[in-house]
Amino acid sequence: MAKHSSDNTAVASYGVGIMLLLAASRWRNSADAIFEEAGVSSIQGMILVAAETLHASDGPANQVNIARYAGLDVMTMSKNVRLLEGLKLIKRGSTPRDSRARTVELTKDGSARLKKIVKGLHRLDEKAFNELSGMQKLRKTLTSFLETAP
Repeated sequence: MAKHSSDNTAVASYGVGIMLLLAASRWRNSADAIFEEAGVSSIQGMILVAAETLHASDGPANQVNIARYAGLDVMTMSKNVRLLEGLKLIKRGSTPRDSRARTVELTKDGSARLKKIVKGLHRLDEKAFNELSGMQKLRKTLTSFLETAP
């Protein structure tokens, strides 16, 4: 079994991208526990977040737009939307402009579940990042990257 060291010199020598990848993996493990506690998978949690975010800005969003926003392929999106609908966390509708496109809206239970997830993720963020100086700069950098990334 490999010996773990508290010396982060080796990790720091890899560069920011690899450090971010390692940190994101550790953060993701903690986030997955929050999703599990809420009774959804991380993908389903991302769908709830994306659906609510897009709904807040433009009204009910269709599944394709939610999939793009959440970075999911259409098949994964479709499978998980059916599961979320079965859990009564979302409801689907049709759009007047395109009868093939399905809109997704959170139900009352879905909104309550999302609030629980968001609250847990905020606590995780505070615990993980509260002591970092330059948090606002990191937020701006990540926002810029997400807006311009392919």
